[in-house]
Order: sequence, then C-alpha cells, then structure tokens
Amino acid sequence: MPVSRVKIYRWLVLDIELDAAATFTFLTELPGAGVAAVLTTTIGPTTGRVPLKIPLPGNAKGRYCQVKIAPTGVMWFYSMVLWGKPMGEAQETSWTWAAGPVTPTPEEWAVIPLPIPPTGEEWSVIPLPIPPTGEEWSVIPLPIPPTSEEWQVIQIPIPPTPETWQLFKLPVPESSLTPSWADLPVDQ
Repeated sequence: MPVSRVKIYRWLVLDIELDAAATFTFLTELPGAGVAAVLTTTIGPTTGRVPLKIPLPGNAKGRYCQVKIAPTGVMWFYSMVLWGKPMGEAQETSWTWAAGPVTPTPEEWAVIPLPIPPTGEEWSVIPLPIPPTGEEWSVIPLPIPPTSEEWQVIQIPIPPTPETWQLFKLPVPESSLTPSWADLPVDQ
C-alpha cells in the first residue's frame, strides 16, 4: 500500500475468518532503509467472521506498508483498514482510516485442481548418489593465514559532513496507489 508521504501507523483492522492459527507480519519501508518487518505475531483461530484490531508498534512508519498473513489452515480475508497520519502533522484530526487494496473473492468461487499427476501405485524410493563419509575422516584446516601480532587500525578517509549541509531531494517520481509489476529478464 504505497503512499506519497511518510506516514505513522497505529492500528490495523482485519475483517477475517480463520479456522486455524496464522502468522501475521506487518512490514514498512522508510526511504533509504528498505522494507522491514516491524511486527510479527500469531493470530489464533476465530469463531466466524470478526474484525480483528491489531495495535502497531511505534516504529510502524514509512511510505509503503505490506501485510503478510501465513495461515496454517483455511483463511477468509474480506477487508482491511489502516489508521495513520502523515509524519510531522501534530493535529489529532490528521489521523485517518485508509482501506487496503484487498480484492474480494466472488461468491461463485470454485476449487481449481492443480495439474499434478497422481503418484502411481508402483513407485519406489530412489537413493541419492551421495557416498557415505569414510571411517577415517579428518578435519582439514582452511588455508587462512593467522593475523599478525603487529596489526593496526587503518582510518578510512571519509571527510566529515560540513555544518552548511542541506537536504537534497532526489528526482524520483511519486508512485501510484496501485503499483504495476514489470517482468524483468533476469539471467536469460
């Protein structure tokens, strides 16, 4: 869920139904810091469809947030809303609820079988061609020379930041609320 400014997030409400426990992870991205998990917790099974209100920690802030739910059983995920405000705004009225982009499952859904052929009745175990370790094995030291007794610290020549520094905004265009994915030819 990308946003145009860095936001602080405090609450997430999931409209969900679980027949078994699930692992919930909330990830955010601060500019230059990458995407990182700020909360991972276990959600227990629910008794039907319930709104589940999850408090988020104080470090839940960023331009982008992501919710990951890994159920151990069947999960019905209907909607989610996130309570947050832009950083730097002190007004209480700056806090707003934003709906997350959850695509609803149509009422006419059906199970789709995967195209995996069944295992035949005449299957057998195939041993991997890994020879066993011999009875007379020994440790082989790696050829890494030991550190000399006369080692010393080397200062890296990084000049200090001057007192007259100023912020520089990179010319990165704002992203849309709905990101588009691109297939990149990697190792082809």
